[in-house]
Amino acid sequence: MAELGLLGMFVPEAYGGSGMDFVSYVIAIEELSRVCASHGVIASVNNSLVCYPILAYGNEAQKQKYLVPLAKGELLGAYCLTEPNAGSSAANQQTTAVADGDHFVLNGTKVFITTAGPANVLVVYVATDRALGPKGISAFIVDADTPGVKKGKKEKKLGIHASDTREIAFENARVPRANLLGELNKGYGVALATLGGGRIGIAAQALGIAQACLEASVKYAGERVQFDRLIGEFDAIRAMLADSAVEVATARLLVYQAAWLRDRGRPHTKEASLVGGAGPRRLRLPERVPRRALPARRQDLRNLRGHDRGPEDGGRRPGPQGTSPGGREPMSRPVRPIALVILTACMAYPGVTLLWQGLYPFVAGEYFNLVGQTGPWMALAAQLHLPPIVVLGAKALLGLFWVLGVLGLWAGDGRAYPLALLAAAGTLLYPGGGMVMGALALVCLIFFREKPAEVPA
Repeated sequence: MAELGLLGMFVPEAYGGSGMDFVSYVIAIEELSRVCASHGVIASVNNSLVCYPILAYGNEAQKQKYLVPLAKGELLGAYCLTEPNAGSSAANQQTTAVADGDHFVLNGTKVFITTAGPANVLVVYVATDRALGPKGISAFIVDADTPGVKKGKKEKKLGIHASDTREIAFENARVPRANLLGELNKGYGVALATLGGGRIGIAAQALGIAQACLEASVKYAGERVQFDRLIGEFDAIRAMLADSAVEVATARLLVYQAAWLRDRGRPHTKEASLVGGAGPRRLRLPERVPRRALPARRQDLRNLRGHDRGPEDGGRRPGPQGTSPGGREPMSRPVRPIALVILTACMAYPGVTLLWQGLYPFVAGEYFNLVGQTGPWMALAAQLHLPPIVVLGAKALLGLFWVLGVLGLWAGDGRAYPLALLAAAGTLLYPGGGMVMGALALVCLIFFREKPAEVPA
């Protein structure tokens, strides 16, 4: 990224940067994050949270010493604001800096610091006069190899693994007074101005992730076949993809508007908060778009990130799309709804009736009393020299096919269709009303089946 000029995008060329505007910067972050969110956040932090405050508030000596190598990618920066007891509140810093001659002595702890491990330069916010509250906050540029600066272990995160996140502790770290960024006790304003651009950068990162999720979902919907159709042809899938596309497009306009306002030096705090997560109606695209994305595709993406294991290494993956009610997947059934209603009636009679007739004699202990009984089924069994148990077993099996077949069709399982077809055909041998219901069920299964739509070339 350094060779491409992506670590100092809006830094003027005189200071080793690429001299881009802020809109170009967010487009670059979006495209980086579309492929790898880790690269996107590394570039975003170095540009908007480290290079920007030095460019805007640093003196010439600080720019030459720190900004030039940061913009060229020779050094990498980290932004130290978040604390264990203060969160990311710039107005409530617990880390302190006490003046000691030509130095300030820093003590405190910063947590969840992005790029902390490889960082050479730290922009640190501390309280230099706690009695003044927010008006007693100052910003310092700290070399990461300063004695007393200690980096903790790398945090284990759910994602963005290539971005190193750690705790950084300051234990009597002596920082030269020359490294004060801006004026003494004016660091709160530096933090707020910096966070305005930082929110836009992180919003661009979220936008890139959401765009990648949307593209992966559209591609998968055009490849996966279920019930002899591409799942992208089902209205439920189309609606989810359309909703995601609208949200991504809306977010892009908001992000670009905030960047455009910042380029022109116009107020953009509200816009940066809307896109960056501080507003009540914040855009949570990387959370919503993947959640709405196709469940099986989400599982594929988790496997690629190493969050789950597949059958080849002893793990489990979910069943096929549309066949697992527990997976909350949109389902399409093999037959039309009206046919399912009629088939449900057929399952009650003669399906459940056959199952009961076949099993009851065994349950009630009356099997031996059936020998010699008359009836079409028993008469047929007698002519074929078959014992009554065969007739009872056939009835119970046929009834079981009815129950499993119809319930399977309701669940959207295409494998249940042959069972229902076999049950309906077998019931034609059942005299009386059962024969009529079997014929009606065959009509529903054959003529009301969901047929695959033609797939355009």
